[in-house]
Amino acid sequence: MEVERLILPFLGRRNYLHGTTLFDALLPLAPADGEIVFKFAQMIRSNCVGVNTEAGDASFSWKSGSSGSATLHISPLAPAEPLERRAYPEKLIAEQAVVEGKSARYRGESPFSLVATLIPLHKALLAANVAPSAPGQWVFTRLDLRRRSASFESVELRLAGVFQEQLARSTVVIEGQESGTIYFSWLPTP
Repeated sequence: MEVERLILPFLGRRNYLHGTTLFDALLPLAPADGEIVFKFAQMIRSNCVGVNTEAGDASFSWKSGSSGSATLHISPLAPAEPLERRAYPEKLIAEQAVVEGKSARYRGESPFSLVATLIPLHKALLAANVAPSAPGQWVFTRLDLRRRSASFESVELRLAGVFQEQLARSTVVIEGQESGTIYFSWLPTP
């Protein structure tokens, strides 16, 4: 595959490429029936990335009964000017989330894509269940989707485990059906 160059916006005041932005940009490349695995090995601090079949800082893979499988790797390129920024008011999801024990639910029409809805929902779930001993922040590092929906009215996350205050894993439930797994890693503040 020839290297494709993508120029993507940063969200809010972030100085890195948000996983939701990259995921949503790559999603149209995967077949509709594809099972998807999206992983971030490290933060990408450029708004410009190359997409190829070689190693990179992130990967986007799919497996499909009708279209086979493929893996794309994403690597940062020199930043492109001007830098575009888009609003991402996560509080629109967090304020409507219903967190009960190890579950967080969001019902109704979301102003965001599925993955952009899952991120603030997972943060709300983790804030209610985990108190890391070191200062830092939770960052989105992986999403495995066995099924996806173009639209959704109900999404739930069920905390499946937190490992050494460093990695959190939750089951993704869309419209009442287990659909995948989302992972966050704890990034300590220096």
